[in-house]
Amino acid sequence: PGDVDKNLEELKKVWPPILKKAEDYGVKIAIENCPGNIMFRPDIWRAVFDELGSPNLGLEFDPSHLICQLIDPIKAADDFGGRIFHVHAKDAEVLWERVKEVGITFGGWCPHRLPGFGQLDWTKFFSILRKHKYNYAISIEHEDPFFGYEEGLVLAKKFLERFIV
Repeated sequence: PGDVDKNLEELKKVWPPILKKAEDYGVKIAIENCPGNIMFRPDIWRAVFDELGSPNLGLEFDPSHLICQLIDPIKAADDFGGRIFHVHAKDAEVLWERVKEVGITFGGWCPHRLPGFGQLDWTKFFSILRKHKYNYAISIEHEDPFFGYEEGLVLAKKFLERFIV
C-alpha cells in the first residue's frame, strides 16, 4: 500500500469526479479490503470515507483479509455495515503453531478457507449484515488449498444456504 498519507492525498485528487459520476448515475463503488490497496484496514476506511464523503463509496468486504491481519471482522462489519456493498464469502484460519515458528512476516500461517472451515463466526457475521440491512450479492471466493474447485464451491454453497432467506 505504500505511505497511507500520500495515498490519501492522491485519493483526494483522483476520486471526487469519479464519485460525482457514480452519484449522478446511482452507481455504488466497492473497494475490496485487501492488503495491497489503500482500503485494507478499518482506520483507513474511516479516513477515506471521511475525506471523500460520498455515500456511493463503500467496501467489498472480505472477512478473510481481516482475519489474516488479526483484525476482528465482526466488529469491522458492524462499525462499517452501512458501507458494505458486496461480500466475499471467504474464511481464513490463523495457524498459531506456524506463527510461533515463522512469525507473521512471511506467508503460510493464514490460509484462506471455505466458509465454515476457518475462524469466522458466520452466524454473527450474517446477523451483522442483517442488522445493517445488507441486500447485495454474496460471492463465494474459493481459495481454500484443501479442497478442489467444484467440491469447494458445493461445500461453501451448502454451508451458506442456511443464512440466505
